[in-house]
Amino acid sequence: MQKVPKLKSVCVSCMLNSRINQFPEDAPEEKKVEYMTRVLKELGEMKDAHGPVLATRNIVKLQAELFGKKQDYSELKSKFNQFVMEKVPFLKSEIERADDSFKRAIQYGIVSNYIDFAVMEHVDEKQLEQFFIDAAQYTLNEVTYQAMRQDVCNAKQIVYLLDNCGEIVIDKLIIEEVMRLNPNAKITAVVRGEEAMNDATIEDAEQVGLAEVVEVIGNGS
Repeated sequence: MQKVPKLKSVCVSCMLNSRINQFPEDAPEEKKVEYMTRVLKELGEMKDAHGPVLATRNIVKLQAELFGKKQDYSELKSKFNQFVMEKVPFLKSEIERADDSFKRAIQYGIVSNYIDFAVMEHVDEKQLEQFFIDAAQYTLNEVTYQAMRQDVCNAKQIVYLLDNCGEIVIDKLIIEEVMRLNPNAKITAVVRGEEAMNDATIEDAEQVGLAEVVEVIGNGS
């Protein structure tokens, strides 16, 4: 069995910066301190590459415990889903005219990872649009890309894990390219089973039409 890679310092730093002050400004001071202390404890106990995923789940539960209802990102998520959906005609035309349509779709997927409210203080729509324009210049590791492409072509079943809102629109385009490469593969897309900041959920999959293309299931948490 392949050994799970060690936790990276950049991941711990990202988690700390994005989570430590994530509470209502009008919350009682003692609850803010308790929250920050417990977040530090949670991050201090992360031991492997799975740590941030589990820590995120626990921190979201902690927010609900201390401050009541979790912060609602539904309006912001819908906004970015719609924004990227409006770019689909351009993105599709660029994918279709590319020498390697699958690679171009993946390049769009990489740059769309910019849509992450947990990492970015502000996700700028103009910057995102520029990323799409410049995506073709993003260089992929050719050895890794060809290996993945071969795996996709040979696979009987493919599980596609989705990340963020907005980005899920590009995931749909990538999945459509996967279906062209391997029309016989059974593809299952996996989203968050519950709301967690800007992570893609079933509601996002339905908004962007992904649920009409492949089976979409939640991850249970």
